[in-house]
Amino acid sequence: MNSKLILIAASSIVLVACTSAGSIKTGNDTLSAVVTRNLFGPDKIEATLNGKIYRGDWQVGPPSKEQTEGATYRHRRHMNTAKQTLKADDGATMECQWETHLYAADGVCVANGKEYSIALKR
Repeated sequence: MNSKLILIAASSIVLVACTSAGSIKTGNDTLSAVVTRNLFGPDKIEATLNGKIYRGDWQVGPPSKEQTEGATYRHRRHMNTAKQTLKADDGATMECQWETHLYAADGVCVANGKEYSIALKR
């Protein structure tokens, strides 16, 4: 019985540790985003802008030169960039670009011709 409880607790901790979230409110607009890292299958991102949900895969690439400038090798190993086109059920799109470090990400999303800055933290 104790081993099952320990396994459930450890699994819960792993699941919680694999999600990054962030939100902003500017004027009449509210944007929130959640990145879910999956052990099996692709990582996912879901962004909600004023109640409309945009979804896509979270794929990271190598960091930019500007991002790694002045960083030690230890930190550069954990830096990436990400660029996604998220889609809503009605076909609308949101373009997002991020600079990541471990589970944190700072980025900009553009939807309906308007730009939103958002930061994700674990």
